[in-house]
Amino acid sequence: IIYFLINAFLFSLDNFNNAFMKELPYKVAFRTIKIAALVTIIDVVISFIVSFFITFVVKEKYQKYLIASIVLPLWASYIVKQYAWRQILDGTSGYLKTLTGQSPGYGYVAIVIVMAYLWLPFVLIPIYSGMSKVPKNLLEASGDLGAKNFRTTLKIITPLIKPSIVAGSIFSFGLTLGDYFASTLVGGSKVQVLGQLIQTTFASGQETYAAALTFFPIIIMFAYLAIAKRS
Repeated sequence: IIYFLINAFLFSLDNFNNAFMKELPYKVAFRTIKIAALVTIIDVVISFIVSFFITFVVKEKYQKYLIASIVLPLWASYIVKQYAWRQILDGTSGYLKTLTGQSPGYGYVAIVIVMAYLWLPFVLIPIYSGMSKVPKNLLEASGDLGAKNFRTTLKIITPLIKPSIVAGSIFSFGLTLGDYFASTLVGGSKVQVLGQLIQTTFASGQETYAAALTFFPIIIMFAYLAIAKRS
C-alpha cells in the first residue's frame, strides 16, 4: 500500500484527476461492488444453512469430519482451482456443457460462481464457530414457548451469531474486491473488475495511474469496515 501511495503522489496530482474524473473507473468500481456483495450474500446464506445442519442436526462425533471436508479444498492451489472452474464453465466444450447440455459460459455469472466457491470456507468457518457456541437450551426454551423453527432461527440464532456473520462477510467482500485473476480466467472480454483494471493499467506501463486507481478499493473497503463496525 505504501508503495502505491508513493507512486500515486509522484510528480503531480494528475494521476488522481485521471482516475477520479473518468467514467470508466466508476463503472468498474460499481460492477465490482455488485459482484462482491452478491458473492458475500451467497456465501453467508450457504454458510448459515451448512453451519445449522452441522451444529444442530449432525451428531457431535461426526461434526469434525464435516468441518475437515470444508477446510480440505483450501489445501489445493488457488490458481489450480480457478483453472478447474474454467474447464467446467467453458460454454463450448466444458464439463458442465458436456454433462447437462447447458453452461453459463464465461462472464458475470461465472465470476460470481467461482468467487463464491473460493471464499466459502472463509465465511463458513467463522459462522460455524459462532453457531456452535449458541446454547441449545435457548432453542428448547423457544420451542416450549411456541416459536416455530423459522422464528427461532430468525429471533434467537441470527442475533447471537451476527458478529460471526459480519466477520465472514468481511473476508468474502474484501477478497472479492481485490481479486483479478478469476475475472481474467472466467470473466470473458466484457466483464472487468477493479483488480483487473489496476493490473492491466500497471502492466501497460502506467504505474502512477494504476497507483491512483488503487484508492478505489481502499476507499470501498474502509467504508465497508466502517459499516461492519457500526453493526
